[in-house]
Amino acid sequence: MARSNFLDRFRPVGSPGPAARSGVPAMDAVGPDAELGVVFGALAPELEQAEALVNDAQRESEQVLAVARTAADDVLSHARLESPAARRRSYEAVLAAAAQEDSRLEEQASAEAAELERSGQDRIPATVQRLIERIFRSAATT
Repeated sequence: MARSNFLDRFRPVGSPGPAARSGVPAMDAVGPDAELGVVFGALAPELEQAEALVNDAQRESEQVLAVARTAADDVLSHARLESPAARRRSYEAVLAAAAQEDSRLEEQASAEAAELERSGQDRIPATVQRLIERIFRSAATT
């Protein structure tokens, strides 16, 4: 049998006549397997190569994932070991900062109190003088 052509699959359309479907496949017995088998057969090596690439990529991703899990476990265990010391250092840093702030506030309050005391001492003579003058004025009017 001669090799079939793609166009041989369709019946020729005849002249007008009774209603019928035109272009219906004429070689249903052979089917698409005969037509597409050659194409898929030619693609078989590429499919095998693609499967090999996918399998290699999957193995490599599993290895990378295993290394990443190990690294994450190492980081986590190191963090668990270091967390008490880090908390202690943070606690001490907060206490030191609070003590320094308390010292600063105490110095500032002492300076303000000294200024108030000095300004009060400066006002005493003038205030005493005004009181004496009031006392003499009130004694003179009575």
